Amino acid sequence: MLPLVTSLVLLVIGFFLAFSALHQRQLKISSEQFIENTSRTLDVTIDSQTQLLIALQSVILTDIDLSAMLKYQQRELLLNTFSPEYQRLLETQNITHFYFHKTDGTNLIRLHRPQSYGDLIDRITLQRAQASSQTTSGLEIGPFGSFTLRVVTPVFQDDTVIGYMELGKEMEAILPELQNLENVDLGLLIDKSEFQGELW
Repeated sequence: MLPLVTSLVLLVIGFFLAFSALHQRQLKISSEQFIENTSRTLDVTIDSQTQLLIALQSVILTDIDLSAMLKYQQRELLLNTFSPEYQRLLETQNITHFYFHKTDGTNLIRLHRPQSYGDLIDRITLQRAQASSQTTSGLEIGPFGSFTLRVVTPVFQDDTVIGYMELGKEMEAILPELQNLENVDLGLLIDKSEFQGELW
Protein backbone atom coordinates (compact mmCIF):
# COMPACT_ATOMS: atom_id res chain seq x y z
CA MET A 1 0.00 0.00 0.00
CA LEU A 2 2.79 2.42 0.94
CA PRO A 3 4.62 2.10 -2.41
CA LEU A 4 1.31 2.82 -4.19
CA VAL A 5 0.72 5.98 -2.14
CA THR A 6 4.30 7.07 -2.71
CA SER A 7 3.89 6.52 -6.44
CA LEU A 8 0.68 8.56 -6.50
CA VAL A 9 2.32 11.41 -4.57
CA LEU A 10 5.28 11.41 -6.94
CA LEU A 11 2.90 11.34 -9.90
CA VAL A 12 0.97 14.36 -8.56
CA ILE A 13 4.19 16.25 -7.88
CA GLY A 14 5.48 15.44 -11.37
CA PHE A 15 2.22 16.57 -12.94
CA PHE A 16 2.29 19.82 -10.93
CA LEU A 17 5.89 20.54 -11.92
CA ALA A 18 5.17 19.84 -15.59
CA PHE A 19 2.05 22.03 -15.51
CA SER A 20 3.96 24.82 -13.77
CA ALA A 21 6.79 24.68 -16.32
CA LEU A 22 4.28 24.77 -19.19
CA HIS A 23 2.47 27.71 -17.60
CA GLN A 24 5.74 29.61 -17.12
CA ARG A 25 6.70 28.95 -20.73
CA GLN A 26 3.34 30.17 -22.03
CA LEU A 27 3.57 33.23 -19.78
CA LYS A 28 7.04 34.02 -21.13
CA ILE A 29 5.85 33.67 -24.73
CA SER A 30 2.83 35.88 -24.04
CA SER A 31 5.01 38.51 -22.37
CA GLU A 32 7.48 38.52 -25.25
CA GLN A 33 4.63 38.88 -27.76
CA PHE A 34 3.10 41.70 -25.76
CA ILE A 35 6.41 43.57 -25.59
CA GLU A 36 6.98 43.07 -29.32
CA ASN A 37 3.45 44.24 -30.21
CA THR A 38 3.66 47.25 -27.90
CA SER A 39 7.05 48.22 -29.30
CA ARG A 40 5.70 47.98 -32.85
CA THR A 41 2.64 50.05 -31.90
CA LEU A 42 4.89 52.65 -30.26
CA ASP A 43 6.94 52.97 -33.46
CA VAL A 44 3.78 53.45 -35.52
CA THR A 45 2.42 56.00 -33.04
CA ILE A 46 5.66 58.00 -33.01
CA ASP A 47 5.77 57.99 -36.81
CA SER A 48 2.16 59.18 -37.12
CA GLN A 49 2.72 61.92 -34.54
CA THR A 50 5.86 63.01 -36.39
CA GLN A 51 3.90 63.29 -39.63
CA LEU A 52 1.25 65.32 -37.79
CA LEU A 53 3.87 67.79 -36.54
CA ILE A 54 5.35 68.12 -40.03
CA ALA A 55 1.90 68.79 -41.50
CA LEU A 56 1.15 71.43 -38.86
CA GLN A 57 4.47 73.14 -39.57
CA SER A 58 3.65 73.22 -43.27
CA VAL A 59 0.45 75.13 -42.49
CA ILE A 60 2.24 77.59 -40.19
CA LEU A 61 4.90 78.23 -42.85
CA THR A 62 2.22 79.59 -45.19
CA ASP A 63 2.02 82.76 -43.06
CA ILE A 64 3.43 85.38 -45.45
CA ASP A 65 4.76 87.55 -42.63
CA LEU A 66 6.67 84.80 -40.83
CA SER A 67 9.92 85.10 -42.77
CA ALA A 68 10.23 88.84 -42.09
CA MET A 69 9.45 88.43 -38.38
CA LEU A 70 12.03 85.66 -38.05
CA LYS A 71 14.69 87.34 -40.18
CA TYR A 72 14.51 90.57 -38.16
CA GLN A 73 14.04 88.67 -34.87
CA GLN A 74 10.81 90.45 -33.94
CA ARG A 75 10.01 88.58 -30.73
CA GLU A 76 6.95 90.57 -29.69
CA LEU A 77 5.42 90.34 -33.13
CA LEU A 78 6.04 86.59 -33.24
CA LEU A 79 4.51 86.26 -29.79
CA ASN A 80 1.40 88.27 -30.66
CA THR A 81 0.95 86.54 -34.01
CA PHE A 82 1.50 82.91 -33.03
CA SER A 83 0.35 82.71 -29.39
CA PRO A 84 -3.28 82.14 -30.46
CA GLU A 85 -2.09 79.44 -32.86
CA TYR A 86 -0.10 77.75 -30.10
CA GLN A 87 -3.11 77.77 -27.78
CA ARG A 88 -5.25 76.23 -30.51
CA LEU A 89 -2.66 73.50 -31.18
CA LEU A 90 -2.32 72.80 -27.47
CA GLU A 91 -6.07 72.42 -27.01
CA THR A 92 -6.82 70.44 -30.18
CA GLN A 93 -3.62 68.42 -30.82
CA ASN A 94 -1.81 68.40 -27.45
CA ILE A 95 1.13 70.25 -29.00
CA THR A 96 3.14 71.21 -25.92
CA HIS A 97 6.16 72.97 -27.47
CA PHE A 98 6.41 75.72 -30.09
CA TYR A 99 9.71 77.52 -30.77
CA PHE A 100 11.48 79.79 -33.18
CA HIS A 101 15.30 79.67 -33.21
CA LYS A 102 17.94 81.89 -34.77
CA THR A 103 20.27 80.50 -37.42
CA ASP A 104 23.07 79.99 -34.87
CA GLY A 105 20.79 77.83 -32.70
CA THR A 106 19.98 80.50 -30.12
CA ASN A 107 16.36 80.36 -29.04
CA LEU A 108 14.44 83.43 -30.18
CA ILE A 109 11.12 82.61 -28.55
CA ARG A 110 9.27 79.78 -26.84
CA LEU A 111 5.56 80.27 -27.42
CA HIS A 112 4.88 77.79 -24.62
CA ARG A 113 7.26 79.59 -22.23
CA PRO A 114 7.76 83.17 -23.51
CA GLN A 115 9.73 84.34 -20.48
CA SER A 116 12.55 81.88 -21.24
CA TYR A 117 14.64 82.66 -24.30
CA GLY A 118 18.15 83.51 -25.46
CA ASP A 119 19.74 80.15 -24.57
CA LEU A 120 21.71 78.12 -27.09
CA ILE A 121 19.84 74.99 -28.19
CA ASP A 122 22.28 72.10 -28.58
CA ARG A 123 19.83 69.28 -29.26
CA ILE A 124 20.60 66.79 -32.02
CA THR A 125 17.41 67.54 -33.96
CA LEU A 126 18.35 71.20 -34.38
CA GLN A 127 21.97 70.38 -35.17
CA ARG A 128 20.87 68.00 -37.92
CA ALA A 129 18.48 70.59 -39.34
CA GLN A 130 21.34 73.12 -39.38
CA ALA A 131 23.67 70.66 -41.10
CA SER A 132 21.19 69.42 -43.70
CA SER A 133 18.82 72.40 -44.17
CA GLN A 134 16.02 69.83 -43.98
CA THR A 135 13.31 68.87 -41.54
CA THR A 136 14.50 66.55 -38.77
CA SER A 137 12.79 64.79 -35.88
CA GLY A 138 13.55 62.81 -32.74
CA LEU A 139 12.81 62.13 -29.10
CA GLU A 140 14.88 64.37 -26.82
CA ILE A 141 15.09 65.78 -23.32
CA GLY A 142 14.75 69.57 -23.08
CA PRO A 143 16.40 71.96 -20.60
CA PHE A 144 13.35 71.80 -18.35
CA GLY A 145 13.34 68.00 -18.18
CA SER A 146 10.53 67.14 -20.60
CA PHE A 147 10.91 64.04 -22.80
CA THR A 148 9.50 65.30 -26.07
CA LEU A 149 8.97 64.25 -29.67
CA ARG A 150 10.39 67.16 -31.67
CA VAL A 151 10.29 68.23 -35.31
CA VAL A 152 12.63 71.03 -36.44
CA THR A 153 12.17 72.70 -39.83
CA PRO A 154 14.36 75.37 -41.48
CA VAL A 155 12.58 78.56 -42.48
CA PHE A 156 13.77 79.98 -45.80
CA GLN A 157 13.68 83.37 -47.44
CA ASP A 158 14.37 82.70 -51.09
CA ASP A 159 17.12 80.05 -50.83
CA THR A 160 18.60 81.26 -47.54
CA VAL A 161 17.84 79.77 -44.12
CA ILE A 162 16.78 82.60 -41.80
CA GLY A 163 15.86 80.54 -38.75
CA TYR A 164 14.15 77.40 -37.52
CA MET A 165 10.70 76.45 -36.31
CA GLU A 166 10.27 73.63 -33.81
CA LEU A 167 7.11 71.89 -32.69
CA GLY A 168 7.04 69.27 -29.98
CA LYS A 169 4.72 66.91 -28.17
CA GLU A 170 5.64 65.53 -24.77
CA MET A 171 5.57 61.77 -24.37
CA GLU A 172 3.14 62.24 -21.49
CA ALA A 173 0.67 63.47 -24.11
CA ILE A 174 1.43 60.60 -26.50
CA LEU A 175 1.32 57.67 -24.04
CA PRO A 176 -2.48 57.84 -23.45
CA GLU A 177 -3.02 57.29 -27.18
CA LEU A 178 -0.79 54.21 -27.04
CA GLN A 179 -2.57 52.97 -23.91
CA ASN A 180 -5.91 53.20 -25.70
CA LEU A 181 -4.57 51.15 -28.62
CA GLU A 182 -3.04 48.43 -26.43
CA ASN A 183 -5.65 48.60 -23.63
CA VAL A 184 -2.93 48.61 -20.99
CA ASP A 185 -1.44 51.05 -18.47
CA LEU A 186 1.99 52.33 -19.47
CA GLY A 187 4.59 54.41 -17.67
CA LEU A 188 7.73 56.26 -18.67
CA LEU A 189 10.99 55.83 -16.77
CA ILE A 190 14.18 57.79 -17.48
CA ASP A 191 17.56 57.15 -15.90
CA LYS A 192 18.51 60.60 -14.61
CA SER A 193 22.13 59.53 -14.09
CA GLU A 194 22.56 59.83 -17.86
CA PHE A 195 21.79 63.55 -17.84
CA GLN A 196 23.37 66.70 -16.50
CA GLY A 197 22.68 66.98 -12.78
CA GLU A 198 22.04 70.72 -12.81
CA LEU A 199 18.98 70.21 -15.02
CA TRP A 200 17.29 68.13 -12.32
